[in-house]
Amino acid sequence: MLQKGVMKMNYIIQWCNENNGFISAVLSFLTVLISVIAIAISIKMARLPFKKKLKLSGTIGYVIGDDIDSMEIAGFYVNVCNIGNRPVSVKFLGFIISKDGAGKFDRFYNIDGTNSCESPLMPTESFEVLYPAEGLIRSLQRINRKRILYYFIEDTEGGTQRKRFDSVDGVLRQFGL
Repeated sequence: MLQKGVMKMNYIIQWCNENNGFISAVLSFLTVLISVIAIAISIKMARLPFKKKLKLSGTIGYVIGDDIDSMEIAGFYVNVCNIGNRPVSVKFLGFIISKDGAGKFDRFYNIDGTNSCESPLMPTESFEVLYPAEGLIRSLQRINRKRILYYFIEDTEGGTQRKRFDSVDGVLRQFGL
């Protein structure tokens, strides 16, 4: 058995000695492939400190009266947190609503105009906008109840992100309307 293994090894060595151009070509190809992979990894690592990523969310703010049973909705918060590695400025943060049609939206501006952040959000900082319940209810009651409400952010670099909140009907039902 050992004799057969040695004979096969001798055959492989003899073949490689006779065909050294082929082996050189294979080794050269492997060297180029490993170099390309190393360059791709280094480019990806070099971009990592400049990564921009925002996390968009929303919450419902409640006001609690004298007892827990007298809880009322005070408004809706739209929040953004910078989870990237560099500062990002917010151009618009709030709600958008789907138009009756394909892919078009209307923006909901806050009554006090606080839909943008004056200073850039540093990594791990957050910003939120409160939409008071009364103003949002008045606006939504004039809109088709089948339309969809989204959280929305637009940064100063033109990047946008949206996340579904609820239908107009679903929001109004939370208020008992």
